[in-house]
Amino acid sequence: MSTFFAQPYNLDAVSFYFDTLEAYTEKSGSLLDAFGNPVEEFEIQFIDGDDCELFSACGINQANLNRWFETIADLAEHEKKALFYLCSVSGPPDCGIALYLSTRSTRGDRVMPSISKYSAPNAPRLIFTFGLVTIRTSRLSSTTFQI
Repeated sequence: MSTFFAQPYNLDAVSFYFDTLEAYTEKSGSLLDAFGNPVEEFEIQFIDGDDCELFSACGINQANLNRWFETIADLAEHEKKALFYLCSVSGPPDCGIALYLSTRSTRGDRVMPSISKYSAPNAPRLIFTFGLVTIRTSRLSSTTFQI
């Protein structure tokens, strides 16, 4: 179980800790500043747990926090490693996450990449085979690593 911290951008509001999306939604929805106005914007910080680097690499923030709890936190350990690598090298974190999640349709022993509306036509292609990840960046260039 991981612990997160929601720091309001409004300096008159009180920050809070949470560990589930439901707790965040409940606390953030009822939070008022010193003048009785609702607080809408938060910086989300990873406080304690095993996936701090993955949280940072994925660029998790208030806008995509639900993706962390609904998809990423439940991934297998080898999938987290592959996602971390992809987000670290692919540029904007959301592109890496969308590209990785679009590769999860399996066919045989390989996870076959598919182009989604989030991935560019020239985006790196992923091929997962027996604990190896190959990222093909062009017809002539590829990188393989073991997960």
